[in-house]
Amino acid sequence: MIQAFRFGLALLCLSSTIPAYAEIYRCTSNEGKPVSSDRIPNECKGKVIRIFSNQGSFKSEITPPLSAAEKQKKAQEIESQQQQKMVEDELQREERFLTAHFRSESDITQAQKKALEIIEAKKKMVLEQLDLLANMVNDLSKEISSAKQADKNSKSFQQLYQSRLDELARSIKKSQDQLATYEAEIDRINREFNQTLQRYRVVVASRRR
Repeated sequence: MIQAFRFGLALLCLSSTIPAYAEIYRCTSNEGKPVSSDRIPNECKGKVIRIFSNQGSFKSEITPPLSAAEKQKKAQEIESQQQQKMVEDELQREERFLTAHFRSESDITQAQKKALEIIEAKKKMVLEQLDLLANMVNDLSKEISSAKQADKNSKSFQQLYQSRLDELARSIKKSQDQLATYEAEIDRINREFNQTLQRYRVVVASRRR
């Protein structure tokens, strides 16, 4: 009885000297052969090493350090992923904005019409002003012609007519610049609302899938 107890105690002490969490390192050699060891084998240096417990279950993995070219490629991949993520986030924000402000395509066309009405009204006023200025130039031309026939071609009259012509020319130029600005604004509004309508259709179609 005592001997059996001593034998069991000896076995227990012996087993306690065996590592309970021993690890097995495995990789594939340059020749394509599997290599395993309780320590990292020389054949595994610079290769992917898979670590297993002594019961055979996978624990973790050791990857070799990247070369300069591999690091650059990895950095480019990360940058590309970040840019793609930014694009996706921007599209999602745009989708939330569109669906929050417009319930239908009709809402977009009505908003476009309202925005155009304001600019079109300003453009109409400028066109009317240009017609008025054109009539004033025509009247002044007749007056100059009449003055010449009446021998009123003195220096003072010439200066007066030139001053009035210069003033009309400046007014016409200012009105033409305003007209060009309003026409550019009309083009911008149409372009932006057309893009909004196209994007809205894409959002609605994607939500129906």
